[in-house]
Amino acid sequence: MTKIKKSFILVSTFLAALVSFGACNLKGVDQNQPESTTQTSGPKVKKVAFKDGTYEVNKEFQTPGGINELKLKILLEKEKVKNVIMNGTWSSETSRSINEGLGPKIVQNALGKGYNEEVDAVSGATLSSKAFNESLKEAFDRAKA
Repeated sequence: MTKIKKSFILVSTFLAALVSFGACNLKGVDQNQPESTTQTSGPKVKKVAFKDGTYEVNKEFQTPGGINELKLKILLEKEKVKNVIMNGTWSSETSRSINEGLGPKIVQNALGKGYNEEVDAVSGATLSSKAFNESLKEAFDRAKA
């Protein structure tokens, strides 16, 4: 075998071993830390408590068609969204149509969410979805014990 072929085989074998070794260690685990750790020191995180109840939030938001107002009644129980009633004042027929279509989807997505958990935006209703998430946050802020 020629010297070039031997070098090529050696380099290829090295690269294959390197790739295999790297792939075996890609488990989403920080290789500098043991796989299971228990934090026994460090800053203590204060758990925020929330009062159960119904919170009414009205949120105005601008769309290309004008100013809309989202009106929500949000029931919080055990630090989670239990129910949402959504109404609003819409600036145009288009906004009314979008938000009436949005309502059932986004309300269903909100059920069971906790503090700082955003509801995924509904396609075609980005501005309304943003106002909805801001309203949920405001309800949780009001509910802080």
